[in-house]
Amino acid sequence: MSAVTSLLGFEVLEACDGLQCIDVYNQERTQLVCIFLDLQMPVADGYTAAAGIRALESREPGGPGGEAAPRVPVVVCTASCLDDPAEGGPAGQTVAQRALALGADGAVAEGGSG
Repeated sequence: MSAVTSLLGFEVLEACDGLQCIDVYNQERTQLVCIFLDLQMPVADGYTAAAGIRALESREPGGPGGEAAPRVPVVVCTASCLDDPAEGGPAGQTVAQRALALGADGAVAEGGSG
């Protein structure tokens, strides 16, 4: 994902785990145009990172006219099928549904090679 995004001319900031992702968001949020999260990350998974980012956004003050702070789009990426049951979520909730419920704007299934 980062190679393609770089080829399109974007500067890519990478994080090794979900907590580091939240830290990068907190430090660089005014420069971010989109966040791609892997659901399978150490320390804190993509679900936790998405929820943490949205929690930080909700605490940001609005603009001068009282409008909400800019929302950075979050897209979760998974090797699972988006229709698979979500681990740790409510019964019957799919991977995609859980990601959206926790604040992601979209979800994509990463294709395998071969």
